[in-house]
Amino acid sequence: MRKNPLKRILKRRITLMAIPHTREAHIVQVRIPVFAAVLAVAVFLGVLGYSVYVTNLNINYEIAQGSVRILKDKAFVLVQEVNRLREKEQKLAGLENRLRDLVGYKNKRALVEGKGIGGPAVSEQNALEDLLKDRISKEDIKNEYEKFMAEVDLREQSSKEVFKYVLGLRSVWAATPKGRPLKGFIASRYGIRNTVFGFAGDSNGKPVKDFHYGLDIANRIGTKIQATADGKVVFTGKMGGYGNLVIVEHGYGYTTRYGHCSTILVKKWQAVKAGDFLAEIGVTGNTTGPHVHYELRRYGQAIDPKTIEPEYYSPNYSLK
Repeated sequence: MRKNPLKRILKRRITLMAIPHTREAHIVQVRIPVFAAVLAVAVFLGVLGYSVYVTNLNINYEIAQGSVRILKDKAFVLVQEVNRLREKEQKLAGLENRLRDLVGYKNKRALVEGKGIGGPAVSEQNALEDLLKDRISKEDIKNEYEKFMAEVDLREQSSKEVFKYVLGLRSVWAATPKGRPLKGFIASRYGIRNTVFGFAGDSNGKPVKDFHYGLDIANRIGTKIQATADGKVVFTGKMGGYGNLVIVEHGYGYTTRYGHCSTILVKKWQAVKAGDFLAEIGVTGNTTGPHVHYELRRYGQAIDPKTIEPEYYSPNYSLK
């Protein structure tokens, strides 16, 4: 009776020869089932190791993708905020330029020299380090920039208030009469003086005093009289001792009067600029000779021009 072939195969042995460092070889015989089992285990362990390796690569890849997404989100938020900051900076730059023009800065040298110090605060440096080392979240970035934008908005509002204030100052300064209406000899200043008409003295023979509410500047008949500030003509015509009179309203309570004119060159309600010709010197009204009676008032109260310009009566003032 024949033996089962499968049994014969399973009973066979595989000869393995190990050659150590010694001269003698070691011969090992292993049955096929044992060899197959060992080989299967080795293949299984190899497949398992490769699977673990691939899985680990996939996990690292997912982590890397997540980090990239986070960085992209941060970059997107930063780009948005930078664009907003750029718009704010442009507005502030425009305000700064207009303010510089108003206060007389024609270049940035004084501004640079006056503001050449500074630097980031320690908290800002720490925040930057956290951002670079990925220790700050998108919400943290957004909150910080919202806080910064609030500060920029406040600075913008402050700049607008300063601009409005300076603009108001410029308007007041433009409306403030300055200078003399013409060159000439100051025959009489603002203040107490001897009466021009009525030469009789008092009971003791002393000259009678009166108060002069303007100043008299003498020159030849026909010399042109100029406005001392921007404004609007509110009166032209004869007015008692003023003779032919021109009154200009400048705003902010200021008005100027120009009396004893021979010829009036402007019309009522006409807008005038500082330096525009209003009239010509004459001898109309109460006068002893050709001159202009120049009178400066604010809210109806006569004031001395030297309260605005202390050097008004200086001998060299008319040469300015």
